[in-house]
Amino acid sequence: MSRARAAWSLWTLAMAMLVSGLALSAASGAPVDGIFSYVAVFPITASLGALIFARVPRNPIGWIFLGTGLLGGLSAVLAGNADSALLAGAGSSGLGHTCAWITRALWAPTTLAPVTFALLLFPDGRLPTRRWRFLLWFAGVGIVALSIFVGLSTENESWRGEDNPRVEDPAGPLIAVLGALSAAVVPAVIGAVAAVIVRFRRSHGEERQQLKWLAYGGGVAAVVLLVLGIGFDEGGVWVGVVIGAALSLIPISISIAILRHRLYDIDVVINRTLVYAGLTATLAGMCLGLVLLFQLALSPLTEDSDLAIAGSTLAVAALFRPVRARIQATVDQRFYRARYDAARTLQRFGARLRDQVELEALTADLRSVVANTMHPARVSVWLRDPEAPR
Repeated sequence: MSRARAAWSLWTLAMAMLVSGLALSAASGAPVDGIFSYVAVFPITASLGALIFARVPRNPIGWIFLGTGLLGGLSAVLAGNADSALLAGAGSSGLGHTCAWITRALWAPTTLAPVTFALLLFPDGRLPTRRWRFLLWFAGVGIVALSIFVGLSTENESWRGEDNPRVEDPAGPLIAVLGALSAAVVPAVIGAVAAVIVRFRRSHGEERQQLKWLAYGGGVAAVVLLVLGIGFDEGGVWVGVVIGAALSLIPISISIAILRHRLYDIDVVINRTLVYAGLTATLAGMCLGLVLLFQLALSPLTEDSDLAIAGSTLAVAALFRPVRARIQATVDQRFYRARYDAARTLQRFGARLRDQVELEALTADLRSVVANTMHPARVSVWLRDPEAPR
């Protein structure tokens, strides 16, 4: 069996486990708040892992993503069995408790392992230098210890709101040792982030574009999760969907970078994101401010707020283009200085071109503009002889 076929066979197994586990959970009437993270994250991660391995078999990130999908499918199966035994009352409750504990224990390898190992090995599948190898050991030991620690923990006594009998308290020294070893996860994760920063500072060309994709996906995911954590105290189905979609941005951006699909489009994506995020925030603030202002101004005449809303909407619509142009110029000036300077040079050249009549002066200006905007190795201007036959 070829490696690609083996990868897609494992992907099929992961999808089968995921579907069967979700079916068991749905049949038992389990809460669906957390199910959509399974639906979004693990199928996407497993699919991208199989695709990376089929295209770039020497990059271990493909196997990391595929293994994450397999662990996610196994976790879904165990959670489905726990739901069937503990919620629906089907099967042995002892088996349900065991499945529930193992599901909790799989939290660390399904979340921390892919993030840590992928960041350390991104984008070429190798560590920045051999001196970073100790972080791989830190991550492996810490994740295994954390998994066992969570599995033996006596603090989680319920499963989806149903009481779970407390396990026998393990020996105190064992828990202390596992807790100490679990702490190795912290320097491993911090070191993985530091490895990406070090790579970015040393990178150029294609590698820098790859790292930009990772930074973009991770940054957007972090902002979404931060907003959800601050603004929403209670979860829901749509919150689970948004969380799953946000977390999926990280493997998606990593896969785009590794497969180098439209690699250089990241500059345009970042530019548009900055512009339209700033535009949305600015217009939303202006709309709210105008509504309050119109309501205060129109309150002596009418108590209806429809006029205030209509007036603020028209004002925001009229300000859309100038505000967008201003934000675009600010973003270009701050983050894309070379392109901003090139555009300003072309604008000044266009203004001089309307008043310039001397050919030699025009040619000198044209050479200067091309040299300042495109930075070629050599600039020359060829003029066709007007008396030459056509």
